[in-house]
Amino acid sequence: MRNAFLVFILGLVALFTLGCGDTEENSNQNAPYFNDLGTPTVTAGDTMSFTVIATDPNDMNNVTLTYDGTLGPNGNPFTAGAAFNETTGVFSWNTDANDVGEYSVWFTATNNAVPPLTTHKQVTLRVMAVPTNSSSGETLYIQNCQSCHGVNGAGGAGSIFGVQCSSVITITEALNLRAMSGISLTTQEIQDIANFLQSFPTC
Repeated sequence: MRNAFLVFILGLVALFTLGCGDTEENSNQNAPYFNDLGTPTVTAGDTMSFTVIATDPNDMNNVTLTYDGTLGPNGNPFTAGAAFNETTGVFSWNTDANDVGEYSVWFTATNNAVPPLTTHKQVTLRVMAVPTNSSSGETLYIQNCQSCHGVNGAGGAGSIFGVQCSSVITITEALNLRAMSGISLTTQEIQDIANFLQSFPTC
């Protein structure tokens, strides 16, 4: 009887020790972490490409990558022409002239721990306007726009409103308004004006 009691006690000690070991192992689990992606930047019309790397700190769990995007300043979904390879972590985006601006994209890394641990990372994508002859855009602005929107598009006293930092889409929409129908500009001239209005440090 005494021996049976000792066996019972030793069994409880063994179970308790194993339980503590499992708890300690789980407490050391950490969520995945991302590489430094900075602010990927590209000129409109070029392809943006970079690689997202997420690492499990314990080197024992597989990591799954996913992504999601938000709308940019022009209301254009960044997903137009964009693709993300969840296996290789390569993000690529074929931009065009209408994509000038900044966009937010969220990457998510989830490991296969029990329970799974997840890390989110927000990255800003920047699409710059195509360099052009700023004096041409400035001249066109002075001739067609300055009387209503002020010097350098900044608005101010006697002006309708400021248009500094306006995009091609914004200007095109304005020119389509009945009040602006008397102004006739080519697509390239509109692009030149937009580039001029986006050339200021505040943009």
